[in-house]
Amino acid sequence: MIECDPAKERIVFSERAALAKQGKRKALLHDLKEGDIIKGVVTNITKFGAFARLDDGIEGLPHISSMNFPAGGTHVDEFLFQDQPVRVCILNNDAHKRRLL
Repeated sequence: MIECDPAKERIVFSERAALAKQGKRKALLHDLKEGDIIKGVVTNITKFGAFARLDDGIEGLPHISSMNFPAGGTHVDEFLFQDQPVRVCILNNDAHKRRLL
């Protein structure tokens, strides 16, 4: 369970969070450094980026502005597809905010 609001009669569950090993995200955020390259797989494509699940089990959304496309590329779905293996470069690691860029 990632959210519980009895006043709104709302409960939110996350299958990914349930499958992740306890403390794994925190350890990964601590270990990653700027410039590290991690393997992953595309899980969903949007017009503003593509969700990628890293081999370590963390999923994120690299924004289109941080992607490298072949010359003339303008749309994410021209170059990426679901379940495609990708390499993700860590541009910034803010472990205090638990955020990777």
